[in-house]
Amino acid sequence: DSGAGTSAKLNRPWGIQYDEAHHALFIAEWNNQVIRRYDIASNLVSTIAGNGSTAFSLAPGTTTFATGLNGPVD
Repeated sequence: DSGAGTSAKLNRPWGIQYDEAHHALFIAEWNNQVIRRYDIASNLVSTIAGNGSTAFSLAPGTTTFATGLNGPVD
């Protein structure tokens, strides 16, 4: 996460949406169960939704839920 977009490896990207106002791409990764944001200006990719699983769970020692996605698409 937060790596260079030019070296990012996506696993079955399914849907892509362009945000013109922020010059960013939002990419739904089917096999990794996440939504990634690629900032074109800074060339950085980061995960904005999903935790890599298809379910949600309570994070150990917290009251925060880690939400999973099940095959995100556009």
